[in-house]
Amino acid sequence: MSGEPGAVTAGRLHAETAALLDGFIRLLPDDDPARTSLERSLASLTAHSGDGPVATLHATRTALDRVTGGTVRSAASTGRALKDQETSLGKRLTGLRDERARLTAARERLPAADAVRDDLTRRAVHAVAAAERAGLSDIERLAREPLPGAGRSRGRRREHARMFASAYQARRYLTPHCAAVAADLEGHAHTALSALTADVRERFHRLLADEDALPRAGGLPPTRAEVASSIAFRWDVTAAVTKTLADAVSATIRPAEPTTALRDRIVLADRPIADLSLRGRRTYLVSRDALGTALGTSWRQAVQDLERAVTSQVGDLHKNVFADVLAKRDSAFNAHSRALAEETRSAETALREAAVRRHALDELVLRLGRLRANAATLTGARANGAGFPPVLRWALAPVPHDALKRQARSLRVAVVAPMSAGKSTLINALLGIDLLPTRHTAMSCVPTRVLLEAPGTPPALAVDGTTRDEFYALADRIRTSAEPDGRALRHIERHGHLSDLLRKVRGGERPDLTGTGGPGAVRAALTTMNDLVRLGLLLEPERPLPRALRDGVDVHVAGPDGATFPIEVIDTPGLDEAGMTGRFTAVVEDEVNRAHAVLAVLDFTRLGGVPDTEIAGLLERFVSEAGPEGLWVAVNRVDQRRRGDRDRAGVRGYVRRRFGLGAPWAADRVVETAAYKAEAALAHLRGTGRPEELLAIRYPGDWQERLPGAGPGDLDAIARRLVAGSGLPALRRTLLTPLLRDGGTLAGRVTVRRALRDTGTALRAPVRADLALGLALTEGLTG
Repeated sequence: MSGEPGAVTAGRLHAETAALLDGFIRLLPDDDPARTSLERSLASLTAHSGDGPVATLHATRTALDRVTGGTVRSAASTGRALKDQETSLGKRLTGLRDERARLTAARERLPAADAVRDDLTRRAVHAVAAAERAGLSDIERLAREPLPGAGRSRGRRREHARMFASAYQARRYLTPHCAAVAADLEGHAHTALSALTADVRERFHRLLADEDALPRAGGLPPTRAEVASSIAFRWDVTAAVTKTLADAVSATIRPAEPTTALRDRIVLADRPIADLSLRGRRTYLVSRDALGTALGTSWRQAVQDLERAVTSQVGDLHKNVFADVLAKRDSAFNAHSRALAEETRSAETALREAAVRRHALDELVLRLGRLRANAATLTGARANGAGFPPVLRWALAPVPHDALKRQARSLRVAVVAPMSAGKSTLINALLGIDLLPTRHTAMSCVPTRVLLEAPGTPPALAVDGTTRDEFYALADRIRTSAEPDGRALRHIERHGHLSDLLRKVRGGERPDLTGTGGPGAVRAALTTMNDLVRLGLLLEPERPLPRALRDGVDVHVAGPDGATFPIEVIDTPGLDEAGMTGRFTAVVEDEVNRAHAVLAVLDFTRLGGVPDTEIAGLLERFVSEAGPEGLWVAVNRVDQRRRGDRDRAGVRGYVRRRFGLGAPWAADRVVETAAYKAEAALAHLRGTGRPEELLAIRYPGDWQERLPGAGPGDLDAIARRLVAGSGLPALRRTLLTPLLRDGGTLAGRVTVRRALRDTGTALRAPVRADLALGLALTEGLTG
């Protein structure tokens, strides 16, 4: 019963449970009614923190049981509320992120202040450039036109120049010639100003429209649309263009060179009589090419002045009108963006907190399940099959009873029966191996402990030296004993196997008790041991059975998968063997008193007779000290049922009343079996059976006729049907499966009950209290 320190394990479970309760208290809403119960449970649990391991485990189990109900429901309700909150916050976050995306996209569509200024400047330059191109086109057209007044005969020679007697006359000549171009140039300047004004106003309106497209939630300032109507570009066209052009015209009039040929002067003179002076007066020349050049230069200068003027006005507009709107727009956008970002962060934080809280609640519920599983393991609860319950190991630790503690190392299942009830055959069928010797007459004399080992373990007989020497000493006494007479002689002569063994022993043959070489060798050795004991009892009826032989022998075999605790199945002698009245009763009683579970095998053909009374008396003490939970009853040889015999319900009712199995949970503790059929069928399926035996069981009337036509498939099907109808699957399900799963728990409970009975008065009160409390915990009595 050594193992992990109980106080540490119980203390760890206690501490983790306290942390669990505290976690629920912190996570559940303040108005949740479960919090009050949790706080009380935590206070009670804390009060037991210094107790021993059993009391600590009891307090922990109590707290866990209280948490399981209302707290789990409250956690589930809170979790659903948190999940709904997460869903709502998720939708809100999606909306906020979409709004931020729309805001960002709108912001990206809006130009920055510098871009607006550059755009306005570019528009002004383009407007002025358009006016410049239009004016230069007009001037080029004027430069290609003939000067006015060219005659028919000499017109082509007078198209490009004129000669005047005075500059005044030249100006009077050129002014009407250039008037139309001057008007066009003024118009181009006005058009440029008007177009630029309209373009900038339209740009301002579009800026306002883009601004209105932004979300208003951040408080974007409304802008007065009438501001746009005040946008106008102004420039003194008359002063800048008309005067400049007049100056350009005057600049084109220049004195003619004195060397100009007389012929040319005569041809170019506007009025030859007036403009020509043969006395050598200076004349003035007007050239069409010079006029075009002067007008172009003058127009370019005017355009430069116009560009400087409108560029300056663009700067003023941007500074006084556009910049204010853009600044307010950007400020409002930034404020709204910050508000959205803050709201998004707040929603994300709330979402994370809700998710963390919900996941924490889910984790607490999972931890609750793990802690309950750990508590169940410590108490050996039926659902987890954890071997010998630690809580019972802790409770038994201070008990000064080594024999009890040794008994708790494995689960001992004693199989008891009247003579020839098929007990050994049933054990062989139950374990699925032909190991124990069987006969139609009495067989078992020596208790045989079948130890179920790991799957794949070969069968092996384990007989210590003392026990083997006892058997050899018994054989020596038989060899030298007097000749049997009377009843003993008749008994030996009736059983040929006994007379054969007696003859061999007296002939000096040493019995083979090694039991090596497989199941057959083990079975042969066990047969020899049992027959030696039976011969010894017949030949020396007054001599007591040696203690070593009463303790029995061990056989190790492969057990089924899934065992959580070592199991021993003890084959005991029959209680009512003829000629052995009372000789085996003490042996069987010893095995039952040391057993944790008992399988009583009754003979259906003798049901209700004296053997049942003997078995019931034997088991009465076992049930009183170990409880009925360790008792199973198999009614064997039901294949001998005849018309008028008890039916299945009648058998079950009789056995439950007779053996104290009337509780509802014990309804499946009574099983009808046909062990001989099951063993014969299993032998066939193992490949060791005989077809004629199988057919004789299935078709007792005509098996010989069926034997020649029975194929392997037919025989296999018959064997499987015999096993299914033998009651063996039900016995395995109701006996073997629970023992494999919960054998340690059953062994612990029975051991604690015996400790309370055998040493209760000698134990200190705290030890007795721990034993009783541990027993209650393993039975689920935690209230």
